[in-house]
Amino acid sequence: MAKHLHTIHKKVVGDVIDTARPGLGGYDASGPRDAMWAALTEMHPMLRVYEAFAFRSTGCPTPARTGSSW
Repeated sequence: MAKHLHTIHKKVVGDVIDTARPGLGGYDASGPRDAMWAALTEMHPMLRVYEAFAFRSTGCPTPARTGSSW
């Protein structure tokens, strides 16, 4: 799956991300900066949904509730 995704994403490139801020450089979907951005933008909503549904009645886990020291 990773190889397939990399093959697809290596075609997604651009010269400029934002014309108002050309210092940001270009976009490369398979580059580390843009791959990390994509991962974070996907993970954040998943974490919010998990927190909203998994801890609906008891609240988010804390060291006191879980017995761990984190």
